[in-house]
Amino acid sequence: MEGKYRLLIVDDDPNILKTMRAIARHHRQLETEVVEEPVAAREKILQNAPYHIILTDLVMPGLNGVDLLKLARAKSPDTKVILVASFGDQQMLMDAIKYGVYDYIHKPFRPEELNLMLNNCTERCRLISSNMMLEERVTRQQESRQTLQEEVAQLRHENARLREELNKFQPKLDQVPTDISEAIAAAAAKRVSNIQPYDIYRELKELGQLLENEHISQTEFNEIRKSILNRAYGSQQVSEV
Repeated sequence: MEGKYRLLIVDDDPNILKTMRAIARHHRQLETEVVEEPVAAREKILQNAPYHIILTDLVMPGLNGVDLLKLARAKSPDTKVILVASFGDQQMLMDAIKYGVYDYIHKPFRPEELNLMLNNCTERCRLISSNMMLEERVTRQQESRQTLQEEVAQLRHENARLREELNKFQPKLDQVPTDISEAIAAAAAKRVSNIQPYDIYRELKELGQLLENEHISQTEFNEIRKSILNRAYGSQQVSEV
């Protein structure tokens, strides 16, 4: 469940197992499973999803706490293993430290001592989960930023290409007529062999609108109209059109 941490408690002593389970029940963030047989604990570790916390006795028949520690850490380095040891188990504790035990507590322990240890361990699990979520969020943001940068680069490339295409249709400054007389002369000099009647009509209509809106004079209108008709029909037929 979201926000919950899975705890496995292993001890071959039913009374100690019962005590540890009762203490763990006070932690609402923990989902607790208890196992009395170390071999059964081994199967749970192998077959189930990694446990967040394992609280196990150090000395047990068949498999000891160090065996379970190595097994759990091999499957998930983030699993926190807490060992319950007697004061005479120092050599085994040294081995456990070598394999990455999270913490240990000596028998007989006080309930508040184990309670505090579970509190600290649960908080560490929470911090690790939060850190992983932040790292995933940063990764997603970096990927999103990379995608946006690539899209911007593509848009800039496309913009440059379109500008190139646009420049092909941009007249050079030295080819642009400086006054209406030059425009008339340039228009009169053109010969369009395949001009269509609709083109003539459109040009004359636009020319009439320019005159009507007083953008050109009557004289300019007459000269441009003559140029259009010359292009369409030839200079010899203009007087007849």
